[in-house]
Amino acid sequence: MIPPFVAAMGEAFDALPEPIRTLHGDSGPRRWTGRVTVTGARLAGLLGRIGLAPRRMTDVPFSVVIVPWANGERWTRLFDGRPLRSHVFARAGRLMERAGPVTFEMMPESGPEGLDLTVRRFSILTLPFPQALSPRGEVRLRADGGRYLFDVAALARSGGLQLRYAGWLERA
Repeated sequence: MIPPFVAAMGEAFDALPEPIRTLHGDSGPRRWTGRVTVTGARLAGLLGRIGLAPRRMTDVPFSVVIVPWANGERWTRLFDGRPLRSHVFARAGRLMERAGPVTFEMMPESGPEGLDLTVRRFSILTLPFPQALSPRGEVRLRADGGRYLFDVAALARSGGLQLRYAGWLERA
């Protein structure tokens, strides 16, 4: 099986920094560990309470377990031991992520400094959510030595921060 990030990006994947290629290019099970901080508005707290997003927390243990699953990968993110699961897969040059009833379609854009993912649209229970009402999603993946750095943000259309989690990972 071709890993979803490789399938979505093609040859552009090879230009990414080593920690990003290692985490996303391996086709077998893997585990990375590090630290994370989760911030955001009230929406972050509400989504955290119902299990659709991490709860607000500061500098806590974080790990990601990735296993091949259903034409893609099953991701289990552990925020201080609290799981958040999703299914990541590629479709027509886009990266898709399904978490519960929500599916995000992301466009990967790579450069020598790392990888940016911009959420183009999302759907709830396969029904497209109106673009004008959709929050914006931005993911920044970078490397610092052997560390994988991540910054994931959901922003209201007005620009206000709704949810952000950022931190680092190293191969476990």
